[in-house]
Amino acid sequence: FISHIDSDHYMGSLSLIKEGRIGKIYKPKLDSAKSNDLNFEKILLRNRIPVNYYSQRAIKIGNSKVYLLNNSDGTISSETSNDASGVMKIVYGNNSILFTGDAGVKVEKNYIRKYGRLLRSDVLKIAHHGSRTSSSMKFLECVAPRYALISAGVKNKFRHPSKEILARLKQLNVKILRTDSAGANLVVFDGYQINEVKWRN
Repeated sequence: FISHIDSDHYMGSLSLIKEGRIGKIYKPKLDSAKSNDLNFEKILLRNRIPVNYYSQRAIKIGNSKVYLLNNSDGTISSETSNDASGVMKIVYGNNSILFTGDAGVKVEKNYIRKYGRLLRSDVLKIAHHGSRTSSSMKFLECVAPRYALISAGVKNKFRHPSKEILARLKQLNVKILRTDSAGANLVVFDGYQINEVKWRN
């Protein structure tokens, strides 16, 4: 599942494709105005990897369900690739996690209006690396996560995550897991509870 075609969100898949580790791809609808998207689809075609474009549906994978929440026709998103990010909720037993790509505040409002309580999840992958352009207080309150995952590079030039977003999460008593300070964050669901894996030990 690739949230959108920005280099920091899809380039890592190229090595997996080369190694033959990917059997199917889910991504936003092809944007023919973007050369990187066209080139990526050529790579997928050359490697005979089926492409599925995001559309509102539920996919059963083993004992879990993946809910794709955005429409491929753009009715839930705006013109930007960030706001067209694939947004999905994975449910396994009583556990759930919401992935938001780089979706911004504008489309967060659309998701709240359209899905409401369906957005509620134990874990939230914070959008746009913790940028203040995402994760409005209303959206965080709607999702009501116990854990927040923030993917951000060490000493990144954008200074993600934003102090404003961190303050909101702390105000809501959400446990924050950050890649820039902890490296990889491993969270295991067993359908009943959520456990962090202290992999450094």
